[in-house]
Amino acid sequence: MPRHSRSSFWVLGILTAVNAAGLLLYGLHLSTGSGGGGESSVPVVIVLAALCFLVFLYTAVNRGRDLGWSGWLTAVALGMGPIAPLLIIYLACARGEPAANRYGPPPPPASAAQWFRTLFFIICSWFVLAITARTL
Repeated sequence: MPRHSRSSFWVLGILTAVNAAGLLLYGLHLSTGSGGGGESSVPVVIVLAALCFLVFLYTAVNRGRDLGWSGWLTAVALGMGPIAPLLIIYLACARGEPAANRYGPPPPPASAAQWFRTLFFIICSWFVLAITARTL
């Protein structure tokens, strides 16, 4: 697996995590009945948020590898509730190893293509949600 730079983590990790949080808040809004009849869309919201979380986890593991950590260490640390926000802040701000490590050469910064793919993914998730809210 490749390593991710700080900018790649911001693009692929932080933006998708914020999108997952937004989707879950919207799902909570729908499930409480104040969403205007879109309760049947709640399973779609959960699936989309889970996909966003998996993208975030993949990116966080690769960012941890840029710091020289194993994937398991990063994944387990993210699962430890109270320290997870601190770890995310550290992953977003820490400098990676400047030389090649056991996980590969230093990663390049985020490209315009990565920005486009991430924004496309976020827009598509909300588009799918809007379509399912109309059809279900």
